[in-house]
Amino acid sequence: MSENCFHCGLPVPAGASFPIRYRQREEPACCAGCQAVAATIIESGLSDYYKHRTEGAARAEALPQAVLEQIKLYNSEELQRGFVRVESENIREASLMLEGITCAACIWLNEQHIRRLPACWAWTSTTAPSAPACAGTTAACSCPPSWRRWRR
Repeated sequence: MSENCFHCGLPVPAGASFPIRYRQREEPACCAGCQAVAATIIESGLSDYYKHRTEGAARAEALPQAVLEQIKLYNSEELQRGFVRVESENIREASLMLEGITCAACIWLNEQHIRRLPACWAWTSTTAPSAPACAGTTAACSCPPSWRRWRR
């Protein structure tokens, strides 16, 4: 009988050993990537993600360089005029769309992660039409690092 990965739900290959420590139990992972992501979620105090989710996590592929270059465009002041509201010299509010997220646990995980970003001091979201808003300081917040994670 084959085991399924605790994180993504795919079958664990025979002989694979990528244990995940979760609630005093050892759970199987299919690869080092799922093991690392699960460890990050658990060690970040976000383990309730596993309690709330309704299906295994989608597998993220490495982002192509072209996509990474597109994400950098969001740092352009000209482009930001369409989705960033200037509150003051150091405070900006961005309205963003996170499309295709239907899992409540994934929504929760995104919300928790964003709330913990040093530059983000306010966060609101809605599932219809999935348009979260994040307010924070400009000095500590550039788009690509956070948005690269969301793109996956």
